[in-house]
Amino acid sequence: MESVIRFYSDFGNASKARSGVYTWNTRIAEPRALFTEGKLGMMLDYHSYKSFLAEKNTHISFGVALAPQIENAKTPVHFADVHAIAVLRRSQGQKTAWHFAQWLTSQAQAAIYLPRVGAAPARRDLIQASVLSPLLQESALNARRTKENYPEYNSDFLRDIIESVADGRLTPSESLAETRARYRGLLEQQ
Repeated sequence: MESVIRFYSDFGNASKARSGVYTWNTRIAEPRALFTEGKLGMMLDYHSYKSFLAEKNTHISFGVALAPQIENAKTPVHFADVHAIAVLRRSQGQKTAWHFAQWLTSQAQAAIYLPRVGAAPARRDLIQASVLSPLLQESALNARRTKENYPEYNSDFLRDIIESVADGRLTPSESLAETRARYRGLLEQQ
């Protein structure tokens, strides 16, 4: 794990500038902003942000492709951002809410909604129904997402790990120990 942290934090380590690895620091704008301003040549993001990027700069011409893959890999790697519908157990309108959830996720409704937002369906019948671009069809069939226990904290924790190592405040092992302690604190709050 420490070697992975070192690898990613080296992109933000100014002492690696001569080696060509240093490409990021906390003063650089977010990738989406840089991309729409024409200051970033390529970025990795969800397909569903395609229309957002086009709206931000109507003069920018760009294409969408699958993320680079490991050569000769047995299984391609794709990442999904999955949203779900939930109904509160104590809801007084539970039956109505479940009917709405079933209607919203039906084949007919999903076929209308998903192309508009540029998202891939979780329904195999829609993946194979050619409602999607070939790019999304391939990635939707192979996408995997691990369960995140604290999705609202994970991005912040990862950013803190990388930044603290990149700017020399902590070593990779110290940053891991600090993050483990933060997760333990979350578990104890429950």
